[in-house]
Amino acid sequence: MRQIILPVLFMLSLLCAGCTGPDDNGGGGDVVTPPPEPTHYWQAPPPGIATSIKESNRAIADASAALAAGNTSCLLPSVPEDLKNRMGGTLTISPERATQIAAALREANVVETYPSIIFYETTFQGTNYSFYTLKEGDQWILYGF
Repeated sequence: MRQIILPVLFMLSLLCAGCTGPDDNGGGGDVVTPPPEPTHYWQAPPPGIATSIKESNRAIADASAALAAGNTSCLLPSVPEDLKNRMGGTLTISPERATQIAAALREANVVETYPSIIFYETTFQGTNYSFYTLKEGDQWILYGF
């Protein structure tokens, strides 16, 4: 009986050793720890913010179209009061420059949002600029451009 038990124990120990060591077939091997759960998830903006962004973008698109058509009055809120007074309340921009500004407005990207103010960044003639739209009543007004 002793003659049978020793070979069986020997075979069992070899079998166990073979199952716990690393191999090329994926069996046994080292224990793999899954990666930690991400701490930040992308989320769509809340419905109120999404509506604000849509309305603000529409105001920027309208201002861009007005500039391209030669109407510069949409930029007057962006002009500081003291400068506006010195200009006599009018803003004169060449048609070429108005077209360039309109393109910069169309290419602006949202960088920060709140229900009644949205911040944008754009590039104009190789320089980065920030501006914002502010909801006044039911209208979004372009400021700081």
